[in-house]
Amino acid sequence: GQQPSVQRRKDAVFVVHMEREKRVGQSGSCASFLMGWDCYTVDSLEQPSTTEEQALLRCRTPLEVVRASDLFLWIVKKELLWCFTRMRYPARFASVFEAATEAAPDGSSAAAPLVQDMGSGYLSIVASCLVQREGEARFPRHQQEEVLRLLQHAICQHFTPPDVGTEADASSSEDRWLQELAFDRAQLAQGGSLSQTKLMSLRNAVRRPLAKLLFCLERCSALAFLPAACKDPQGSGQLVPAWVATLREEAPLLFANWDEIDLPREDTPESLPLPTEFNPCTALPFSALLQSRLESFRVMAEQELEDVTWIEEAERQEDPQVPQRQQLSEAGKETLDCLEKIMLVSVPLSDKDWVRANAHLYARDLIQQRQLAAGLPAAFQERAVEWALQQSPVFGEARTFATCSPARLHLALWQFEEPLAGLLDMLRELLRSGLDILPHLQQQQQQQ
Repeated sequence: GQQPSVQRRKDAVFVVHMEREKRVGQSGSCASFLMGWDCYTVDSLEQPSTTEEQALLRCRTPLEVVRASDLFLWIVKKELLWCFTRMRYPARFASVFEAATEAAPDGSSAAAPLVQDMGSGYLSIVASCLVQREGEARFPRHQQEEVLRLLQHAICQHFTPPDVGTEADASSSEDRWLQELAFDRAQLAQGGSLSQTKLMSLRNAVRRPLAKLLFCLERCSALAFLPAACKDPQGSGQLVPAWVATLREEAPLLFANWDEIDLPREDTPESLPLPTEFNPCTALPFSALLQSRLESFRVMAEQELEDVTWIEEAERQEDPQVPQRQQLSEAGKETLDCLEKIMLVSVPLSDKDWVRANAHLYARDLIQQRQLAAGLPAAFQERAVEWALQQSPVFGEARTFATCSPARLHLALWQFEEPLAGLLDMLRELLRSGLDILPHLQQQQQQQ
């Protein structure tokens, strides 16, 4: 029989040289006038307007851009606020630009006074601490440079293969990246031309990893300390070096597996959600990270304390002369002292000199984080919790927030959880009834 004819597909390519004035849009792509045909601007003979973009076009790989400190810094300055837009802050802060508008049930602000002063400047303050902007000097330049070096190093490790091999292998890898970019129809359509697509790709090679790294820091409220440092010159001088040193020490853990974070594409409304316990104002550097680690060890210690309690109960059942459980303060004290030492050793960050010297700041952050004294006037929340804890043998009358280690504070809050809540409820009721107890708390605080 007769063989059916095979229809061959025919492709037609029109190459059009357009005048420079005929460009359309920011990317410089020409108008799509071919009734549904794919239309790309292969390249533009016009040079970029800035020297930085010209230097970018001379780079052959993203790694070359990241290693060039001047280009890396230029992209960071351009894209830093964009990186923050890729994060979704907790609903209770509708926006970090309006964090100070949150109010407590009694009408007083639930945010610290510092947050009120921040207002809409939270992100701009954080950005100005990370990069030096013209006319601003919020952060010592040498410490800014060290922070950027840490971020730069983390991104370089992402782009550096485990085995670089010979120079020929490296050159082949460079050619392969450019070739893949030249044949990526989606990126070419978005960029409009090969040169614009290359610029866009190289900027994305820095800003997308940078957004992930900043998310790693923001999700443990590490960046939230920076506005506090800017508002308090004394704190800035004492604690900013501690913040930078801690970031340097903790970077391997903070940035672990950061490249596995799934950052949504720019053309979607999705973003990276921050945890609900995010605190936009911390008085002590990395206090949220310290809280998480101490609480993890505290939970591990629960079983040990339960075993001790069970043994004491059993002994009392056998011998009625054994004192009641609530009077076994010495045995409980020894156990808690032992656990405190274990926690300090297990969490080295909690035993740093600057943490011990600013233990009251850690207590402030912990009270605010857990909203322990919500409903009480902000100026007396810390004193109210401190007074309530002093009624516990775990904390002790002679101990204050300034002399209490973070580990002991976690143990006291756990062991005295229910009585603490009851005492704070009592203070709230006294205030509602019109009894002015604030001068009494203030007088006790001054005496101590």
